[in-house]
Amino acid sequence: MADENTLSRRKFIGAVAAVGAVGLSACATNSQPSSRLWAADRTSGKLPPRGEFVVRNAYIVTMDPKLGDIPNGDVHVRNGALVAVGTNLNAPGAEVIDGRNRIACPGFIDTHFHLWGSFARGVVADGDFDYFPVMSKLGPVMTPEDAYASARLGITEAIYSGLTTIHDWSHNIIDGRYADADLRAPTASPEVGHGSADGRHGSHAGHDHAA
Repeated sequence: MADENTLSRRKFIGAVAAVGAVGLSACATNSQPSSRLWAADRTSGKLPPRGEFVVRNAYIVTMDPKLGDIPNGDVHVRNGALVAVGTNLNAPGAEVIDGRNRIACPGFIDTHFHLWGSFARGVVADGDFDYFPVMSKLGPVMTPEDAYASARLGITEAIYSGLTTIHDWSHNIIDGRYADADLRAPTASPEVGHGSADGRHGSHAGHDHAA
């Protein structure tokens, strides 16, 4: 019975690869050629132009005590930068996005994120697959490029979820190459900015990343 409940490293890695393949195939199936994401140069990884747009008639939560909330407000953005927030903004030539029945607010902040372990989301579970038993096995066999790819995945997930600032707890820095890979990930594409305030707590290294 003990042998039946034992999961070898080879079987575990195979299971992880299978889960990843299913996820990627689902993404490919659900992705539509008409989507703006298809405008990207998928060979070089370049993003489509950011351009200029204005969100019209949204309920804007500014988080600014001077501005307050703005019902039926507009948000004007040009090349990824905020131009103006208010009502009936003048934005000639900008793409108009209908914000009716929507809330527009500043990006969220996540103060506790483990980018290096993002690849294991959906794999870690309760019992024998709890976070520490799983990651203590996978962490030592990861390469710096594994750490980089996982961090990029986590950053993409964060942006898609509305996070614009994260504090990354990097506690799988085996040597300097892993630290370099972790710091390289948020600056690898123009959609992500990087402001860092490194902090260390035991084996943890903290980095602040802002989109």
